[in-house]
Amino acid sequence: MKKLIIVGFSAALLAGGFSSCAKTTKGKVSNEWSVTKWTSESTDTDSDGDKTIRSTSIEGTSGTQTNTFTSGGNSTTTTRTAAVNELSYTIEKDGTWSSVMDITWTSTFTGGSSSDATKTTSSGTWSFLSKNKSGEFKKNERLVFNTLSEASSTVSSTTFGGTTSSSNSSDSQTYAEGESAMIYLVVESKGKSLQLSSDMDQTSTSTSGGTTYTNSTTGSTSMTLEQK
Repeated sequence: MKKLIIVGFSAALLAGGFSSCAKTTKGKVSNEWSVTKWTSESTDTDSDGDKTIRSTSIEGTSGTQTNTFTSGGNSTTTTRTAAVNELSYTIEKDGTWSSVMDITWTSTFTGGSSSDATKTTSSGTWSFLSKNKSGEFKKNERLVFNTLSEASSTVSSTTFGGTTSSSNSSDSQTYAEGESAMIYLVVESKGKSLQLSSDMDQTSTSTSGGTTYTNSTTGSTSMTLEQK
């Protein structure tokens, strides 16, 4: 089953709510980029009323992420910090691309802390989306990135009472052309910088034992890329 991914380093979502802003050229996009700023807001709601609100902000080599889970009228908020080792894209003129996301997330709790150091490498093909008939989008205002392969490795560690334990895990995926696609709106393209954004609006429904369950996810993501 094909899926449409519109948020970089994220899950399957349907595009919506874009506004026409800017356009760029193949020569401008084809560069080595560092992601200097990345922000994301999402709200996930289940039919039983459970809700998760996630806010992520990364700038330079550090960042924070806040998750608020609400169920039965009670809310719990957790926060973790990020140490960014690498967050980059390499986009080639031949229509291929690759990216590296190497981040260590750390959270603290009474008596200790835990961390997940995850490095994800992805690669695939890219192209511009053409002008649409409604005139909402012009030529070279949207980019589509097809992911063909993705691999990640994680080192998790927990320190409590002066004792540290750790574990390793890894995962890899391959996709057919068009099965996993990222769509971005070009918000700004000038000098040696590029700003991209995406909106998300997804609803899924499933039935089990005669009961129907619905889940909806809405949110937005924005990232700024600077030439290396």
